[in-house]
Amino acid sequence: MFVFVWTYSLFPMLFIAAFIWTLIVAWNERRFEWRPVAYTFGGMVLGNVINPYFPQNIWLFVEHFLEKFKVGDFAVAVGGEWYPYSGVELLLNFPVAFTAMLIGYILFAPRSGKLPEKSTFLLMFVTVLLVSQFRSKRFAEYFPPFAILFAAISWRDFLISNIQSQGDSEIRTEAQIDSNKKSKSQKTYEIIKEIGVWTLGVILVLWMFYNIAGINLTRWFNFKEDGLISNIQSNEPNDKYRRAMTWANENIPEGERIFNCNWDDFPKLFFLDTKHNYVYGLDPNYLYTKNPEIYKLIGEITSGKVEDPAPVIREKFGANFVMSDAKENEDFIKNCLESGWCEMVYEDDEARILKIRDQKGEPPNDEDETNAPETTEENKQSDEEENQASQANINQTTEDKNEEN
Repeated sequence: MFVFVWTYSLFPMLFIAAFIWTLIVAWNERRFEWRPVAYTFGGMVLGNVINPYFPQNIWLFVEHFLEKFKVGDFAVAVGGEWYPYSGVELLLNFPVAFTAMLIGYILFAPRSGKLPEKSTFLLMFVTVLLVSQFRSKRFAEYFPPFAILFAAISWRDFLISNIQSQGDSEIRTEAQIDSNKKSKSQKTYEIIKEIGVWTLGVILVLWMFYNIAGINLTRWFNFKEDGLISNIQSNEPNDKYRRAMTWANENIPEGERIFNCNWDDFPKLFFLDTKHNYVYGLDPNYLYTKNPEIYKLIGEITSGKVEDPAPVIREKFGANFVMSDAKENEDFIKNCLESGWCEMVYEDDEARILKIRDQKGEPPNDEDETNAPETTEENKQSDEEENQASQANINQTTEDKNEEN
């Protein structure tokens, strides 16, 4: 548990699992099995206290817990994994897991007044995971494997109890024991059983390919489900903002603060450029908890509601440079440039970097944009066009010589 606390933020799940196991043992054996709860609780406490971030890690955990698990919507927009699934999304995304849970519920049954320990533990734990997904998608990584384990253990317990009950009731003669012949009904049952196993296997294989490739039935029905391949392909490239941050490293003085318009850009910016610091990142709740007014001000600035944002950015955030995604914050960038306080110092197809002037100047006009120096992307495109033109001239010269000969 000590290592689990250091490596995973949802470490209380292990304590919940230990508590469930203690309840099951208490029901079956009428005694309090204190060791699972005591050991996990002790490891949880020691992992938080003997910690390089103590005591800040305690306040961070409390803040996360209160914000992420409170009833109602979030005060601050957070990452998509913290929002819940709808009922339809759960059914479409986890049909195998739901089928496994249904099988587990049907086959689960106490025996002689006692609970089958492993299947009971999985029943309770999987039910907690299922309910948790109506609050957050974060638990989706646990639900499917534990649901399948629940079905498998319940099925095993059911078969074992059946075999035992049949063994107690059957009185077989020596002739029956020595006989290898099967009745017609037994042969039919074996065939149906084998067909069922193969059918289930084929369905699961097809479902695996469906999850990987997805399906598009919009031509006939209003249904489309993206697969794993298309989801991965639609991700942002790993080197996004690399050109912009290379320019920032080379041209912005070390230690300067950059006003990043979007908090979720921070991981890439910090990975590519550690010479500068940024306004907020990782989780907007950090800034909101520290200063709610500043957090709200960022939203007003980046949405274009502040007509003259540059002086506010310098005064409130201490930043002389602004970084924005090339396809976002259009109104904000327009306000910055038209105010005369900002100039575009870098631009490509991924990012834009603005510098806040010391004094207000004239806004850029069409002629300035025409005479502006080419960006790296524009230089690359110009080189490609020149190479194509040069190759075309070479081909034309060759054709002319061939015609002369």
